[in-house]
Amino acid sequence: MRALPLVLALGLFCAARAAVPGGWRVPERGATTWQDSTTPPASPAAVALAAARGLRRGTHQVPGQVLLRGAVVEAHLAVAHAWPDEPEGAEAAFRAAELLRAAGDAEGALEAFEQAARLGRGTPLGARARYEAGHVHRREGRHAEALEAYASVAADPGAEAYRRDLAGLWTAKTRLELGDRDGAELCLRRLVGEVADPLTLVRVHDELILILVERGELEGACGWLAACKQAVASPSKELTRRGARVRSALEDLRCLPRLRSAIGARLFTR
Repeated sequence: MRALPLVLALGLFCAARAAVPGGWRVPERGATTWQDSTTPPASPAAVALAAARGLRRGTHQVPGQVLLRGAVVEAHLAVAHAWPDEPEGAEAAFRAAELLRAAGDAEGALEAFEQAARLGRGTPLGARARYEAGHVHRREGRHAEALEAYASVAADPGAEAYRRDLAGLWTAKTRLELGDRDGAELCLRRLVGEVADPLTLVRVHDELILILVERGELEGACGWLAACKQAVASPSKELTRRGARVRSALEDLRCLPRLRSAIGARLFTR
């Protein structure tokens, strides 16, 4: 919503003020804000982003959340517009994109994700914005654009390693959606030797095994299943949150019931 009635706008600001201790205001450009005498000054961009966040929190406390979401989006986009050279600008655009996506506005979300990617070029957030844009494109049926977005993340040295791994996985999954099983399989076989994140590695093996099961290559599927377990044997034994997640991923492999069923069917027909 581009324009809100004055009364509603005032209500939004009051809600956000109540959500942030001590209240808040959007600072003027060039202003410096001190939190107290012992902490360093917050930049105007940081204060403005905090104000937008406060407005977002305030919407959970007042009625009409659908209407209020538009004002929250505008608040974040205003920060991105005012401080494009600050990291807060990229984050503000990214948060606006999330809100737009949650509201079902795919075009608005893409525009904001692209803005976040542009403002955050060379940073993990910029790569994440392109990755999320790829998901939006894919859900909208724009597979070529999705593949382009994932490829840019997979090749981005500024992206976090696990994000590059995920981009590679979703490249393969998108090719599967397009019916390009040969291309997907080539991608997955390459990823098996490149992916570092154990959770993503389990998912890569899962997709590859499913392709082999559908093709009737059950011996090969069993071999890749054993390889998967071996590849994540060490992290799966960790008494950590990551270890628990890896163990859960191994238990929830989609390929397991299909592989068992295919093996049973082969034995039954002999």
